[in-house]
Parts: sequence; structure tokens; C-alpha cells
Amino acid sequence: LTPRFAPTPRPVCRYLCAVTGFYSSRREGMGKEGKLDLEDAKEYLAEHKIHVVFEKLAGDLLKERPQRPITFMINTLKAYSGAETVVVVLGIPGAGKSEVLKGGKVKRCLDFNQKALSGISDEQALEQIHQELLSDAGTPLFLEGFPRTIKQALELEKLVTPEAVIHLTASPSDAEQRLFKRSQFSDSDTPDTLDTIQAGFKAYQQKCVPLLEYYSARGLVHQVRNTKTLPEAVAAFDDKIAEVL
Repeated sequence: LTPRFAPTPRPVCRYLCAVTGFYSSRREGMGKEGKLDLEDAKEYLAEHKIHVVFEKLAGDLLKERPQRPITFMINTLKAYSGAETVVVVLGIPGAGKSEVLKGGKVKRCLDFNQKALSGISDEQALEQIHQELLSDAGTPLFLEGFPRTIKQALELEKLVTPEAVIHLTASPSDAEQRLFKRSQFSDSDTPDTLDTIQAGFKAYQQKCVPLLEYYSARGLVHQVRNTKTLPEAVAAFDDKIAEVL
């Protein structure tokens, strides 16, 4: 998927602050003159990606032009909420995550290991996820490569709480073989070596294992072991998804 970053939130934030920024009486969190703290309001709206929702809602409204716009907007917002089914896919490098996701019944996936997405910031990744959630109501969204750390997971939860976490496992020897084989057919200028593969395993242990423990403590983790052929691994993955969603 090609990243689609939303326009700057400033116009929407400025409008919302303008129409809600003045009150006749003092309220909690407001200044002495009864004014809303505009900078604080802008920060809140931007943090929760409210501008994306308004832009999407306005676009749908103008496209459909319903006779009852308020009812339409309420129902559309409910549809947006129903679209927030997210599954995080974790696994040691070489476990076969990308192959399983591409080969099975998964209809929508953001792979942050792809070249188009691998270099973006956490903020841009969250923006991409948020837009994708709004784009296709009712279709689960699978995430690979984000989050990788507990910090990223906490940021994601400000946006959406994952429905499930699929942990695709494989033995280190099987994973090494897959990575070496994949490297042979890659056009990368820096193919995998034993040292780079071991470094990837070490990084996974340091960052992703604590994340896996975090999700396990919340009862979200479901195991799928990839020790067989790709079709068998895909079938096992699809069966687990059907079971947990």
C-alpha cells in the first residue's frame, strides 16, 4: 500500500477552536475570561486525529448529499467505529509473517516492513493506520512491523485497541533458512548474512518479546507455529483468525 498522509490538522483545529472557544461563564480548564485554551485544544484535536474524521465525514457527506444530513453523519460515525478491528501480527524475523499474510484470506494489511513504510516516523505510522481504519468499514486491519515496542503499543491504543495479537513462531534454524533463501532472491545491495540475521534475532528479543509479554498479560495473544509448508502455515493462520475474530 502506498502511504496516504492526511493534510495538516490546523484548518480543522482552527475552525473547531473558533466555534467552541468562547463561553459566557467560566468553566473548568478555562482561563479567567472564560476562554478555552486554544493551544491545548489544538493539541488535543491533533493527538486524537479528529481532523481526519472530520475530513472523511465531510467528504462522505458531500458525496452522498443525503436529505437528512445529521442522521447520515451519526450513522456514518457509527460505521467508522465499527471499522476499528485491528489484529497485530508478531514473530521472529524469518517466521514467515509477510508470506502468510499475503497468501491467505487477509484482505487488508499494513506492512511496515515494506520499503514505502519502513522509514516513516511513529506519528506517520499512526496517521497511516488511522486513515486506513476509516477507509473500509467492517474489514479487519492487520498490522505487521508496528507496533514493535511497548511504547508504540501504548501510542496505538490511543487510536485503537487491538482485537487480537497473532504470534507466528518458528525455530531459529528454520527462520535462518528462510532469511537466507529470501536474501538470494532479493535485489537489496546488502543481503542478509549470519551476523545481520543474529542481530535481527537479538533486536526482536530486546524489543518485541517484552511487547509480546505485555499483550499476553492482557489475554490477546494467540499462537500459530510455522513449521510446515507455506500452504499449511497459511491454512493454520487463517483458521486461527476465524477462531478469534
